[in-house]
Amino acid sequence: MGKELSISYSCRGRFGNNLFQYFATQVLLKLLNDVSQKHKIGITYVYKYKNEIRPYQPWLESTPEGWFEITDETFLKFYDQLKKGEYPTEILNKNLWLFGYYQFDQFLRENIEYVRSLFTSESSHIINDSIAMNNFAHSVKDISDSKPSSDELVLHLRLDDFIQSGGDNNIIAWESYIDLVKKIKVENPNLTKITIVVDKIKREFEGIYVQNLIKRLAMIGGLIVSIRSGSMWSDFAYMYYGEHIILSNSTFSWWATILSDKNKLNWFPNTNGYYSNQIFNKINDNTIVYETKFWR
Repeated sequence: MGKELSISYSCRGRFGNNLFQYFATQVLLKLLNDVSQKHKIGITYVYKYKNEIRPYQPWLESTPEGWFEITDETFLKFYDQLKKGEYPTEILNKNLWLFGYYQFDQFLRENIEYVRSLFTSESSHIINDSIAMNNFAHSVKDISDSKPSSDELVLHLRLDDFIQSGGDNNIIAWESYIDLVKKIKVENPNLTKITIVVDKIKREFEGIYVQNLIKRLAMIGGLIVSIRSGSMWSDFAYMYYGEHIILSNSTFSWWATILSDKNKLNWFPNTNGYYSNQIFNKINDNTIVYETKFWR
């Protein structure tokens, strides 16, 4: 009889970050089990949510004692080895704890069908302390009743947590979106609507930013401009079902497009290597990278 080991991850950041952590864990688990079976190593990994491992200390992020910690860098190393059919000797007979963000597009594109197969209301997996996969998938795929039309461009805005002290921030300047939409409209004249998807406006600067963007979008000929700010799931679903999506520097919007098989074109912001451990600039073969500057 083979040996059963556990694999889990530390939930760090917001929901989009947690999805990277969850799917990186699942892809690694699958590869480990495939290679173990191929070479008759006799080890099977099972996924456990962090609270199962620390039922009395669920708030702790650090790697449990005796577990092997997989960082962003070691994840890429092990992923490359496993793709070649090699079982990493460093992790042999060890429980695995993923402690990173894993915002790499390569492993997702190479395993996209498997990743999408996990996005199902039949899964009882827990993503973070507030969200389980079955509720997430059910809310987006099963009960969503509002979807973009085929002549509609969907633009996601990230505001909220991107303002920092001193007035510095990582919000993409509305001018960047205007330049991009003008170009898109010339190349895709059949797009006659644009819907801005944005979180609830909470602060004065957010309202000013959105007002400026709407006013200037309205000056572009042949576009009907509207704004959408619903629940977390309804906004995600709206992007998920969109055929033409302008993505912001937000993992929330990235995942709506990664998990979708409806997308025909997506425009991805050049994040200019803002995060040193982030190697992500392509959702799929339909991705067009656009240049950005930040709003101050």
